[in-house]
Amino acid sequence: MKRQPEKWRRWKNSIAIQWAASYLLILLIPIFTTLFSSRYVSRIMVSEIEKANQAVLSSLKADMDQQLENAHAALSFIFRNPDFSNTTRRRGDSLEFRSGGAAFMKALQAYRSSTNTGEIGIYWVENDYLLLGETFTKSAHIFGARQIYTADGLTQEEWLSLLGESYNNRFLLSSFFSIRPSASGIVYAHSIENRACGRVNVFVNIPLTAMREISRRLEGSVLLLLSEDGTVLTAACDGQEIPSLEIPALSKEGAQRVQLTGKSYIFTGIPSDRSPWSYAILAPEKVFWESSRYAALLNLLSIIIALLLGGLVSFILFRHNYRPVERLLHMLGKGGGSGNEFERIMKSYSLLREENRNMKGALEEQLQRSRESCLLARLKGRRRLLDNQDANARFDLQTDGYFALVAFSPAGWESGDENAAEDSIELLFLAVDSVFSELMRESCELTRMEDGDTLFYLLRFSSPEGWKVCCGEAAQQAAEVLGGHPPVNTVVSLLREGMDSLPLLYRDTMDAMEYLSIAGGTGVLWAEEIQMQELPGSDWHGSSQLLSEALQNGDAAAAAQVVNRIFESRRGNASISFSMFRLLLVESYTVIAEAFSKISGDSEQYLRLIQQLEKLLSCSEEELLRQQLLQIVERVCRQQSDREGPSDALIQRIEDYIQKNYTDFNLNISTIADAMQLTPSYLSRTFRARTGEGLLDRLNAIRISHAKEIMRAQNIPQEQLCSMVGYANVRTFRRAFFRVEGVTPGKYFPG
Repeated sequence: MKRQPEKWRRWKNSIAIQWAASYLLILLIPIFTTLFSSRYVSRIMVSEIEKANQAVLSSLKADMDQQLENAHAALSFIFRNPDFSNTTRRRGDSLEFRSGGAAFMKALQAYRSSTNTGEIGIYWVENDYLLLGETFTKSAHIFGARQIYTADGLTQEEWLSLLGESYNNRFLLSSFFSIRPSASGIVYAHSIENRACGRVNVFVNIPLTAMREISRRLEGSVLLLLSEDGTVLTAACDGQEIPSLEIPALSKEGAQRVQLTGKSYIFTGIPSDRSPWSYAILAPEKVFWESSRYAALLNLLSIIIALLLGGLVSFILFRHNYRPVERLLHMLGKGGGSGNEFERIMKSYSLLREENRNMKGALEEQLQRSRESCLLARLKGRRRLLDNQDANARFDLQTDGYFALVAFSPAGWESGDENAAEDSIELLFLAVDSVFSELMRESCELTRMEDGDTLFYLLRFSSPEGWKVCCGEAAQQAAEVLGGHPPVNTVVSLLREGMDSLPLLYRDTMDAMEYLSIAGGTGVLWAEEIQMQELPGSDWHGSSQLLSEALQNGDAAAAAQVVNRIFESRRGNASISFSMFRLLLVESYTVIAEAFSKISGDSEQYLRLIQQLEKLLSCSEEELLRQQLLQIVERVCRQQSDREGPSDALIQRIEDYIQKNYTDFNLNISTIADAMQLTPSYLSRTFRARTGEGLLDRLNAIRISHAKEIMRAQNIPQEQLCSMVGYANVRTFRRAFFRVEGVTPGKYFPG
């Protein structure tokens, strides 16, 4: 009962089933693509029809709008013609009127022949005269001729009514003023009002020949002329006008589907730039679908062939690709675990790779430990079962060259938790190793060793040139990798030739590490500097005694002289490095701390002094060390002088500091005390005892004094004035001003 679900699960997760499904999905992509694209074919077809129709309509619009432009130009010509002006000023059937009209008719005919303008008609309403083509006579005569050629059913009264209406730049679709048998066309009509002869109507015929010619080339499409409200004015198909075509009101622009008499059309419109009408095309969809039917059948046939060939190729590829998987599964047998074929293969491979990596790592770790143990034994001078020659061959040790030993050890580490201490030492060694080994790997061959809380590096150089510079820089950067927290003691041994000198390197390094621990300093120490245990000269201890006496007497000049003498003795002997000299000054630091503890009973100030003295152990420049030490000595002497009796020097310094910084918003008793290197409580108490005035009151008095000087010199707003004298806002400024002067700033300066 349990085997069947497991077998079904393995079959369902089989990579063969997954591959077969993947190939099937790949084969179905063309089918889904065709089905998906069929939804958008009609939309694309409509878009293509619209583009083609837009091109046709643009050509028709350009031709028709040019005719409309010619009509406007003809109207301008008529207005400017002098014969027309002379004729218009005459009334009745006079000789002057008829002769002027005949002259104007000739000029108008010449204008038409030169400009390709349609037929022009002019009707003088009051005189009842009509100029049409080559005829200029009474309207009744022309109506008689019109009845012979046209049969539109207009009576003479209706015809005269149309001729005599008042027009204002109107476009008409009519042939009412033509005497020739022709289809209807666009008529541009405009009326001219004249006091001499009354109204004169001008009619310019714009034939629809271009519209008929274009409709012949549209293969069953209908060319439309639409009014301003979207109704059909006239329509043409295959060059013939359609007498009546009723379609719903349509938009003038864009492509739309229209159903007429059970057939589907694509409507495309474009507005005219010269008239309120628009031009449109009704294109039957079946024309386009019939042309694309063969392409659709060919596309379907290609999809079927692609599916057949793709299925055959997929089957062959599946058989070829799955054969190596079958062989691997046969080799693994049933021990590959659960999952599909790939998961079983990957699990077996991962297990084998993990076993190889663990074995290789264990062998390398054991070899490294044996190598470190051998080197540590040789450093410490212990005997081993394996002699040096065999050890060199076993661990591939190079015995020639120049060797140096670098040691790193945490300084001043104190912790009651042994586990926490071990974790911190391990973290420290990891950080130091990441920096030092990276910097020294290209310069020499190095071997890392751990011995308790000390990390050793045995460096092998091919030549002694430049080893000290690169080793010193790398040791310094490694010692500062954690920013001095926790501090690290670093010792660099002498450079010795040959591996037989390893015990000497170890002795030099451990002696220097012991000295560094006793001295209490941190940083990098060279073992060769331990040969100088104190500053040269017989007066070193005497200088310490003189410094102690000067500090207790408050004699800053004498104390500074002793400090300068110590630094001068250092410059006279170049054999002592700066790092060694910095450690030898620890005795001076002790003298300063003891003198200050006797002078001041303030534990807070004493703690701050100790912190400053500790910072001197990490000072990187000699001149900076001297300046900071002189400042500390001056502070101790000033403390002694202040304790023994009043001094105006401190008060003057406070006054000067306030005068220079009164505009600072953050100026207060604490910031002044920091500048004077005193505690705020001591500074405030001393200032009040010497001057009888509070320090904050004095600060406000100085600020208000400057504010009054500014106000006397110029009239500025209090909002600006308060920031100029160190107040953050007007409210604080007014309150301080009232406390000093007894009145508000507004009453003090009423102007």
